[in-house]
Amino acid sequence: MTLPISHPTRPRAAAASSIIDTARTARRAAAALLIGLLLLGGCASIPTSGPVRAQALPDTDPETIFVEAEGPTVGASAIEITQGFIRAQAAGVNDDFRVAREFLTDARAAEWNPHVGTTVYLGEPALVATGADSAAVEQDDDYSADFVDVGGPVSLAARVDENGALTEASAGAEQVVMFRLMRQDGEWRISQVPDGTLVSQPNFTTTYRRIALEFLSADERYLVPDVRWYPVQNLAAHATEGLLAGPSTWLRDAVHTAVPDRTTLTVAGTVHVSSDGVAVVDLSSQVLNVNTEQRSVLMAQLSAVLMQVPQVRSVRLLAAGADITQTPAMLARGPSTASEVTAVVNGRLGLVTGGDFTADEHFEPLGGGQVTAVAVEPADDDALPLLTVVRRGHSDIVQAPAAGKPAANSVPLLSGNDVSEPSVDRYGWVWSSVDGRIAVASTDGREEPIAEWLAARRVTQVRATHDGSRVAIVSTGTGDDREPVLEVASVVRDDRGAPTQLTQGIVVGGSLADVSGIVWIGESTLAVLAKSSTAPDRGVYTVPLGDWSQPQPAIDNPIALAGSWDVRSLFVLKEDGSLVARSATGASWTSVLTGVAAVAYPG
Repeated sequence: MTLPISHPTRPRAAAASSIIDTARTARRAAAALLIGLLLLGGCASIPTSGPVRAQALPDTDPETIFVEAEGPTVGASAIEITQGFIRAQAAGVNDDFRVAREFLTDARAAEWNPHVGTTVYLGEPALVATGADSAAVEQDDDYSADFVDVGGPVSLAARVDENGALTEASAGAEQVVMFRLMRQDGEWRISQVPDGTLVSQPNFTTTYRRIALEFLSADERYLVPDVRWYPVQNLAAHATEGLLAGPSTWLRDAVHTAVPDRTTLTVAGTVHVSSDGVAVVDLSSQVLNVNTEQRSVLMAQLSAVLMQVPQVRSVRLLAAGADITQTPAMLARGPSTASEVTAVVNGRLGLVTGGDFTADEHFEPLGGGQVTAVAVEPADDDALPLLTVVRRGHSDIVQAPAAGKPAANSVPLLSGNDVSEPSVDRYGWVWSSVDGRIAVASTDGREEPIAEWLAARRVTQVRATHDGSRVAIVSTGTGDDREPVLEVASVVRDDRGAPTQLTQGIVVGGSLADVSGIVWIGESTLAVLAKSSTAPDRGVYTVPLGDWSQPQPAIDNPIALAGSWDVRSLFVLKEDGSLVARSATGASWTSVLTGVAAVAYPG
């Protein structure tokens, strides 16, 4: 699909006692202010002369909701002060952590840096106060010692770094948090606390929003997402500054950007969004030095990012105040919804349409061993796929025999004792793992991309993205730690498009176990077969990059997945050879075909 990108449906958040509807509050505040001014008319006058002073208000979606925080109360216990500080951190993105600092001693408040990262937790922290002798303090408001330590374990949901990149925590992960409190002017205040913030998962997902920054593939034909979380307050400015700062370190060598070096917002932290949804992005003068084509690509990047902000409907680009808006370049973004699913039935390759299978006469019948997987090269510009491969047993991957040329079936592209399911990128390279090592081949030969961090691990699955800039990898340790780890790495290519290096990236799906059967559904989400702490049987899960894994409807004995543009495209192949698809409601699976040996979308 291509840009411009349609705007997603705006979610509505449920009301909660700790949350304020800002639109309603603003109206009430305005009414209260007017009444107050009228009541004060007898003792104070409203100025009728002198300069008019205007103060800009933040651009806020009328449906945006904020967490409310209250400062410390007189006589609060050490535990109450600590609990109040934790609650106030969720509201810090709205008040620059002003209320949160009220719970700290003056010295710590001046030094505390909340912006180095966020720990997202589940449930409520079980806090206990202990005195200098490590004994429990029950009535700590009357405790006379110099300090009190308050702490306890918290269940981890995720960690978010200083750039907004979220890593899902493993199932059952905990962290002990500890705060030291001292008396200041007779009241308990926190004197020792780590930098960074501690926020509950519900408050985090209320006050932050997931945004995919969009960069360019090496050939500048595709947008490549880099997922971050930014505060909903002033979201458009946060997202724009994230794009201007460039991609994450792990992605940097695999992508490009049309943003000129040292480009900033003309006014830091400011992207005005008008009432009719126009985001006005005023960049520094460096943008004036780029040509029209590059400026069009920059417009495409900005539009793709800012159209994820709920109130934005279009983007206007300025450079040092001068309007330089132009039509965004037409860049591809993920697989097309027109992608067709390929299957192997009764030894024939063909397409699945609805509940029917139609053999593809461009290919000879498959022979020379049991087919256990298939992969198809993605087609750019509606061209026919250039390469289709099949795995025979678990020992080799061969090119599917074209009609009239069955001999091609006998030449393995990759072979070994343990060969994983293949994936074909849009450059025509076949990805797999062979005997625990990443292997890449084309009809012209084989490549061994450098991946030093995998030297001591055994790779079991590899799957390339549609943009060709990243791969998902499942690997296990070779020692006592054999639990599979799911990572996304970037792909550095040479001028021929051949992969030469893999850069270690991000760990995803941290809460899942025994991961296998990975496919991409869109450019920033994986579907996997896995187990979890709440479901010991293998099932289907979606794993959005930089987000939490989500279970899909239960299914018996799944062995393989096929997916394309989003979760609605999913097919699941079961152990008995039956193929099922998501039902129209997404709440169950619907039978499609039987007797299926392998299934795949292009990619």
